[in-house]
Amino acid sequence: MSHIEKRTLQDGKTSWLIMFRYTDWQGKRRQKKASGFPTKREALAYERDFIEREAGSPSMTFGNLWAIYKKDFKHRVKESSMHSVVPNVERRVLPYFKDMPINQITPAIVRRWETELHDSTELSDRFIQYLHGRLSSVLSFACKYYSLPRNPAKIAGTTVKSAPTQQTIQFWTVEQFKAFDRAAEGEEPYRTLFRLLFWSGLRVGEAFALTVQDIDLQAGSISVSKTYHRYDAKDKITTPKTAHSNRTVSIPPQLCQALSEHIQAIPNPTPHTRLFESLPFNYNLTRHFHKIAEKAGLPLIKIHDLRHSHASMLIQKNVPPIVIRDRLGHKSIQTTLDIYSHLYPVKGQEVADILANIW
Repeated sequence: MSHIEKRTLQDGKTSWLIMFRYTDWQGKRRQKKASGFPTKREALAYERDFIEREAGSPSMTFGNLWAIYKKDFKHRVKESSMHSVVPNVERRVLPYFKDMPINQITPAIVRRWETELHDSTELSDRFIQYLHGRLSSVLSFACKYYSLPRNPAKIAGTTVKSAPTQQTIQFWTVEQFKAFDRAAEGEEPYRTLFRLLFWSGLRVGEAFALTVQDIDLQAGSISVSKTYHRYDAKDKITTPKTAHSNRTVSIPPQLCQALSEHIQAIPNPTPHTRLFESLPFNYNLTRHFHKIAEKAGLPLIKIHDLRHSHASMLIQKNVPPIVIRDRLGHKSIQTTLDIYSHLYPVKGQEVADILANIW
């Protein structure tokens, strides 16, 4: 039973204090004390919400479940994932389900929420599928740890009728990139960065994390062991996307020469100086990229698509998928095939010709 008392502050205003005992999710009895509530009602509401969050039960609200899940999620994923997932859930999922007890969320309610997303927003089918997956993950967490008997999102399934099974990949050919490179003449250090992305297949964050000591000009290789993010106006260097992203990437002599000249142009570089710390890591980088592309008369693609362009070039040169996987730092060969398998059917006639010759 809780203890609650009313206190009079020095300025004459009243404040409420509450003390109560609760059982946490490990079954241990604990005591909690909180004060500063303007009304008794708010103090009691705080007790109720706190017990739901700490003890956990199928009758807790989705809002309280989300608070528990977010705290757990924070310790399991990288900061970059938190900055990606949390805002999307809190903008598109939480407002609809926040005050609903989780054991009263039905498959029909989930489908109604998804239908409203379709009707009231211009979100893509792929993104709506993503949001559905995030909702399902939170409810699966409740099933596993807080005795929710079933996951209504999983039962409901998605309302997307013909969601794309494979993302459309945009890329430039070698000839197109060479046209871009000519248009970028005099645009250092942007030109060196874009050359690096096209000829190495690195992710943008990986390129921005590179330091002088990561470049072995004699061996003609780059050591990838970290990635760069920028949050809240602060630089963040973290481990790569996956363990498989730690890799050594061989590069052609022409790129070695470009990187050597770039390093020489950096004022007083040390082994730990980042190669591209002078460049913006925001929309201004994309804007500059598109400005050069328009100058070259090329179709606009994303900067990340230079990585796809690199993979496409290797596929056209018959480089085995397993080599491409290792070069791009994919977790598995399946990831590589899932992304780029549509580029392989053009080889079908070649296979038929080989079989015809054998026959």
